[in-house]
Amino acid sequence: VSSDIGPDTVIYQLFTRKNVNEAYILQLNNVSLLEQSNYNKSLPTKIFAHGWGGFPDQGYSSKDEYLLQEDCNFISVDWSVLAEGDHVTVSLINVP
Repeated sequence: VSSDIGPDTVIYQLFTRKNVNEAYILQLNNVSLLEQSNYNKSLPTKIFAHGWGGFPDQGYSSKDEYLLQEDCNFISVDWSVLAEGDHVTVSLINVP
């Protein structure tokens, strides 16, 4: 298992009605990035995580539909680096 594979390889993409087509990248445990983003704590938050071997853009149609139907925070979790190859153990340990 590569030493550069871990929780930092998981990417959190925030979309809102203010940034429907361009993701704001969040980082785990980085509150200042969240505060600087378009995240609105008074709105519901929807989270999409792709399946094993998948990619985050598989949830973009869901993102578009959610943001069309309601004002919300939509977070797409990209763990594709962990979801490819033979990283089952690493994935289980590092994906929240």
